[in-house]
Amino acid sequence: MNSNAQKLINDFVTTRDSLHKEEDVRAGFTTVLKELSSVMGFDLQLTGHEVVSTHGGSADSVYNNVIFEYKSPHKFNTKHGIDEAVFGRSTSLTDRGLFHYLINFTLDENSNYDDEFSASLKSKIGVGFDGYKFVFCRFIDSEDEIELYCKDKTSEFGKINSNAKLKFEVDEVDDFYAGLKKLLLVLRSTTRYRLSGKTLLTKFGPSSALCKQSISKN
Repeated sequence: MNSNAQKLINDFVTTRDSLHKEEDVRAGFTTVLKELSSVMGFDLQLTGHEVVSTHGGSADSVYNNVIFEYKSPHKFNTKHGIDEAVFGRSTSLTDRGLFHYLINFTLDENSNYDDEFSASLKSKIGVGFDGYKFVFCRFIDSEDEIELYCKDKTSEFGKINSNAKLKFEVDEVDDFYAGLKKLLLVLRSTTRYRLSGKTLLTKFGPSSALCKQSISKN
């Protein structure tokens, strides 16, 4: 990692004790990620803040195929805080966590074919961050089945089978620098577009920048 990137990271670590709210963590760390992507030479596709899934819920931020759930500083010092980021608040029947966001955002892209849905779901990573610790979660292949549908938290699956041979994996990383290194590797590996109806339309459809550029040249 070059000196400019290291300085950005050190500056965040030095000033993070002044962060008090979830929004402070999101805003401060988003600036770091944008700068790091430029310094380290990879394309960071930032979808935005409070990204809404048509199938339910709104993630704090989405970068490439990585869905973020930010929490207030030191929230992950307890298992309760980690569970809240991953599965939603236990006191609410409708509050969603990364488990549900991964499913619902995948349903936004693929709602007709089991294989396409499964491949897209496995390509996504959920990341929780409280300014100090990281939580990474994802779905991976398994011989055992898991029920993906959760009443009031995920959409109905329609044509897709909600019982899938997948396992939900959660990895807690207490060391900030180790977690950041893993995050950067994840972000760099998810910069390519996955071929689905939605991504193809976004990239090559009539409203895409590529299509508009081609029309303007004719």
